[in-house]
Amino acid sequence: GTCVLGPVWGTRASLDMSQLSSDEEPLTVAETSTVKDVPLSDDEVLQAAAECFWGESFTSQLEGFVAQHCETFSDDEEHKLEYTTLFNEYQELFDRCMTGCLEGIGVSSERFHGICQKAMESKDEESEQIQALVSMMTASMEFDVFLQEMRRMAQEKRDAVIE
Repeated sequence: GTCVLGPVWGTRASLDMSQLSSDEEPLTVAETSTVKDVPLSDDEVLQAAAECFWGESFTSQLEGFVAQHCETFSDDEEHKLEYTTLFNEYQELFDRCMTGCLEGIGVSSERFHGICQKAMESKDEESEQIQALVSMMTASMEFDVFLQEMRRMAQEKRDAVIE
């Protein structure tokens, strides 16, 4: 799994994912992976992906990566080559975690991307929740967001040493 930290992740509490599954309890990865011959609806796919995305395994892996590498980042404006290398490693970790989530619920990445694209293009009110989730997932894959988060975490570590 992976995690997104800081301002991007901190907004997760504002999402009401209950709107995605109208008439039943949220599905867990274990429950959805045992379903045979019954494809998940788009809403069920998004619900399961959201649960995985916010899950402990996903977040702990990303948090571990950030904790391990954040001290490499300084507050100066220079974008060192090492930052790009670490960002590429972070993206690979994120992709592996997301692929693992999707495989766990029996959904191809192509289908998931299609569902997300359809949700992002939708104008209805229910899609706003989905759009917020997709925006957070994609923001975690942007270099500027990654750089800002790594610098923030490095500063927090430096501040903790001073105290």
